[in-house]
Amino acid sequence: MAELALQQSPALEHHLMQASVWLTASDTGKNTVPLAYAALELRFAAERLTVHYWADLVVGTEAEAELMNIGAFKSIESRIYELAGHQREIDRSIEFIELMCSMIGITLPQGRPNLPILKKHWHSCSEMCHVGWALACTSPEVGPQSHTVLVKVAADLEHMVKGMVGLPKIHDAATKEIKQAFIAGTITADEAKSRLSERGLHAEFTPKAGDAPIPLGTPVSATRDMLLEPPPQSGA
Repeated sequence: MAELALQQSPALEHHLMQASVWLTASDTGKNTVPLAYAALELRFAAERLTVHYWADLVVGTEAEAELMNIGAFKSIESRIYELAGHQREIDRSIEFIELMCSMIGITLPQGRPNLPILKKHWHSCSEMCHVGWALACTSPEVGPQSHTVLVKVAADLEHMVKGMVGLPKIHDAATKEIKQAFIAGTITADEAKSRLSERGLHAEFTPKAGDAPIPLGTPVSATRDMLLEPPPQSGA
């Protein structure tokens, strides 16, 4: 059985594991003190996810230094919307990444960023971290009801955490332009595939230790380069 950690960890799964231990100790809500600690850990988990999404948008850019000033959930949420657009644009961005990966035979883990769900769960957990809930949970029905809510929160957050490894970065400026056109709806998925095929497409994994990049999937050769090749010379 998992045990409570005595030290914080940078691992994205850390707070989910802590919450799981507290939820087990709550005995489906009969024990309300562990429920409050489970809510706190799940609120941390929601906040940790938003920070990771934020970092994914600014690391390697001029805005990276802003990560040194992590504020409230609401301010981070607003910054993500400012950088990535609202949820529809975030969804379209992920659709584009999935489209590219399908072209080179890569399957991404499921679990995508959903800020409205994160916000909803963050508020639900926050309510259980206030003294009002601590007083209300003396009523016998509050504990089991709260346990049901937290189990759902944990499942949704775990799904998003598993999907974090599946958000590749695009480095090519022209490909970014195709992505923006797809997000805006000015080109269809088929048109995006056609444009990507013209340019060619490949992916690689760059290890953190500084080792050589590892190719992923099956590269797509640039059809545009093929069309520009001079015709073969005839005769001797």
